[in-house]
Amino acid sequence: MRFETRGDQLTMWVDGQEVLSATDDRVDAGYFYLNVAYDAVVQFTEIRAYQMTE
Repeated sequence: MRFETRGDQLTMWVDGQEVLSATDDRVDAGYFYLNVAYDAVVQFTEIRAYQMTE
């Protein structure tokens, strides 16, 4: 899974295929978090965050 934000453009890929593209100009800076159901069992590997340049 991959998420990318550039300006107000948000894009998500799953297994290399783009599955979501949206525009949202309400927020221009912030943070991200991973959220799952309270009783879910999950494992995340290789989580990376990069500052993107134009």
